[in-house]
Amino acid sequence: MRNLVPTLLLLSTASVGCGIDVEVLEENIEHEISWKQDPGEIQDCHVFKLSNTRHVEVDRLQVTFPEGSHHVHIYRSTEPEADNSYDCFNGIDWSRWSLLLGAQTLPMDWQLPDGVTIPLEPHQQILTQVHWLNTTEAPLDFKIDMSFHTTEYSKEHLGVVFGVNKRINVSPGQHARVQAFCPMPEGAKLHALMGHFHMHGSDYKVSQRMPDQLRGKQIYWAPDEPSFEFKLYNPPHEVATGTGFEYECNFFNWEGHPLLWGSDTKTQEHCNMTAYFSPAEKISDLCLNVPSKLEALRPTRDTIRAGTTVTLDVDLAEPMKTDVTIVLKSSDQAALEVPATLKIPAGERKSFFVAKALRPGNFEVSATMDDAKVVAGIRVTGVVVSEVFYNPNSSANQLQWIELANLADVPVDLSRYSVGAGANDFMATLLPLAGTIKARGCIVVGGPVSSFTNGFPYFAPALDKDLNPDLGLGIDQAAGVGVFISEGMSPTARPVDAVVYGTGGVNRSLRGPDGDLAPVWPGAAKGGSIKRLSEGVWTKAPTPNPGYCDVLYAQ
Repeated sequence: MRNLVPTLLLLSTASVGCGIDVEVLEENIEHEISWKQDPGEIQDCHVFKLSNTRHVEVDRLQVTFPEGSHHVHIYRSTEPEADNSYDCFNGIDWSRWSLLLGAQTLPMDWQLPDGVTIPLEPHQQILTQVHWLNTTEAPLDFKIDMSFHTTEYSKEHLGVVFGVNKRINVSPGQHARVQAFCPMPEGAKLHALMGHFHMHGSDYKVSQRMPDQLRGKQIYWAPDEPSFEFKLYNPPHEVATGTGFEYECNFFNWEGHPLLWGSDTKTQEHCNMTAYFSPAEKISDLCLNVPSKLEALRPTRDTIRAGTTVTLDVDLAEPMKTDVTIVLKSSDQAALEVPATLKIPAGERKSFFVAKALRPGNFEVSATMDDAKVVAGIRVTGVVVSEVFYNPNSSANQLQWIELANLADVPVDLSRYSVGAGANDFMATLLPLAGTIKARGCIVVGGPVSSFTNGFPYFAPALDKDLNPDLGLGIDQAAGVGVFISEGMSPTARPVDAVVYGTGGVNRSLRGPDGDLAPVWPGAAKGGSIKRLSEGVWTKAPTPNPGYCDVLYAQ
């Protein structure tokens, strides 16, 4: 139950001199929304007009509110509507209402860049959508204050590209990746960016790319829902001519029902992007992906071993009257091989195809039909970290080593991979790999000193190199070692495999191959190592045993 009481504040006008009315600058246009809310979740729309009596330019926006917001979106319209407040849990008419500003869980105070403003028409028609959670057991009073600071100086207008992807359909127990592409105006300068999904989402990314490119440069990332930030770009990010922004959300449906698009934060999901730029001829642009004829792409397994295959099912929303051709693509055809097309006969709703894993990594398969595209992630395993010697009795210099095992039944060319290690990310210590690791093979890299102190390791050819800086001890903060595909390796890239260890240290940011924070395994004693007993179990070893790879014998 709600008690919706919109309250309007302000107007700044004056009369001066000889009976001539002169309108002075309205420095602040303010509006307050207040309501009483029972325990639970609401999404209400508050429709009102601002108090400005003339056209104004706004250079600062303030939206203040207490804890409880899921989002506060401010929309504008050129069509007048009587003041009103109503339940809009099923959404609003985006063909009529254009996004002006979106805040999420935190209040906002944004001073726009010098000369960049937002134009407001006299008595600007506004709709504020309030998605709010009262997590207590009692009714509470809430209030939102909005302030628009005006200016007489305007060089260019702020625009908004609002990306909304409704193509969310994840079966129970399934992982899925949803992505959409929004073109950006020529000459745009990006000032701010914000992403959005609900509790089932993870690994949100925005990348800048050309429309025909598969990958681009990452410009925004949030690992989970609490990590979303209103990211400011100062100086502004220059958007290259012809490019746009691809935004993506990864979902895991642990519910017992399909996960679909919708406002309910517990049972439904969103995948949105809001990009603020200038100069803007069109103040607000909705980039909307509606549900399509192509419903889902579902692998029977999302993790497979190099040298094996996986079946992927393709579902249409409904049977077609004629044969349908689906275009298939792999993010790396040389690593995860898929057929070029798939035909679904008339009257049929489903079909399938087989992908073959050729080498380890995190890859994606896409299925495209007309303007619809669905994507599934496939993790290919094989090369793993199997033992780490990082804590010698004497100085660690040139004694540390890392053992790698190939669990696959096919050889793997290591020239595409690198080892990375560190505590804040895996980028502190880097070692590009070389050569080939045979099927079910075992190699040791690092050193290059081989002595009684470190177990007399035999280092792989061309990989007897000093690990510099030294591998971390994991005392104050957990440390980790990972294997990565060299191309695209970055602090936010997912490893092919990794281990995180420590003696009391906490893992603050190191993520495993599944994209989640990696577990911390007990660190090695002086002179000992940590070694892998199976794919999911590590232990401390009192003495190192390089070149054996215990994990190979656990299969």
